[in-house]
Amino acid sequence: MNSAPSIVVGVDGSAAGQQALQWALREGDLRHSTVRAVHSWTVGQVADFTWRTPRQLRADSRSLLRHALEHARQMTNVRAPVESISVQGPAASTLTETARGAALLVLGAYRVGPGGQGRLGSVATRCAALTSTPIVVVPQSGPVETLETLPPQGLAHSR
Repeated sequence: MNSAPSIVVGVDGSAAGQQALQWALREGDLRHSTVRAVHSWTVGQVADFTWRTPRQLRADSRSLLRHALEHARQMTNVRAPVESISVQGPAASTLTETARGAALLVLGAYRVGPGGQGRLGSVATRCAALTSTPIVVVPQSGPVETLETLPPQGLAHSR
């Protein structure tokens, strides 16, 4: 790993999360920093009313991270070093814990407010309250090409 502080980015399978990952990869390349791509998941959040065991949720989470990273690398052509982290727990607390000592915490803005402006969602707002790490919120700037496999079928992911 690099000696430069890492850049932590939340990955949730959304178009905004994908744009945040692409931004973090570019920034990591510029700073010569490792990008730590984090997907958090919790047991009990069930997508499509399908029961998923913790083992299945962790496998789904790792698959989401792998596909999101492959796609982001294709879109950016950047090869910054990346550590993929699948962690059980609420999104805001897992992101801020992972971002302790990091240069940046990067999040996507997926909500649209008045005038088409991105707004902070509940995770970004909670992260801001929990961390002293600088936060970059990447607004979704129009359509983002994403893989049809994001998120994997049945994956319960935190936002």
